[in-house]
Amino acid sequence: PSALPLEPDEVEGAREGFSYLAFLVRQQRPLLRFLLRFVPKVHLVEPVELRTELRDLAREVLSKYSERGDA
Repeated sequence: PSALPLEPDEVEGAREGFSYLAFLVRQQRPLLRFLLRFVPKVHLVEPVELRTELRDLAREVLSKYSERGDA
């Protein structure tokens, strides 16, 4: 996915020391898989619904690896 950097003043509630990126995507699932490698250091600002989807995907992957004994 390609990312557009945002200035902190473009993000409501932005905190200093953080980087903000905007992604324009056609499908959300590939973006979530991309972001998964940055968990827990990534925080989705919006859309809020994707936070839940990312958390669920992380749990799903962890569960699969736990079942195999790789975690």
